[in-house]
Amino acid sequence: MTTIRSGDAVTVVGSTTNDSGEVWYQLTVQGTDGVTYEGYCLSTLVRLS
Repeated sequence: MTTIRSGDAVTVVGSTTNDSGEVWYQLTVQGTDGVTYEGYCLSTLVRLS
């Protein structure tokens, strides 16, 4: 398990929209333990650049 903090770099590998119209991004992030983690985050919490 890892925690993503404000300013951390993540890779967006996909997205999905739920029945309520919310967009969720599928993310991967390299943890401090060297493990690559995958998960979803609500798009309003992610700033793409």
